Amino acid sequence: TAIQVPMKHVGADSEVNTVRDFLLAHTVKAFIITPPGEEKGLYRVVADSVRKNQISSKFAELTFTIKRAYGVYA
Repeated sequence: TAIQVPMKHVGADSEVNTVRDFLLAHTVKAFIITPPGEEKGLYRVVADSVRKNQISSKFAELTFTIKRAYGVYA
């Protein structure tokens, strides 16, 4: 079974939108990350896991899950 790691990012709305765009572009294409408590490696974003929650007019929270991409090389 592939390692799945739930993640959260909180920040200014414009920053969260930039991170969200990156995440949505990496549901197929793997990227290198060292998730908390896991090894550095190639991961993909679980396609239907990206959720944005508006905290205020200026700040938002992004929750998503990444999954280890086995058999993929950078």
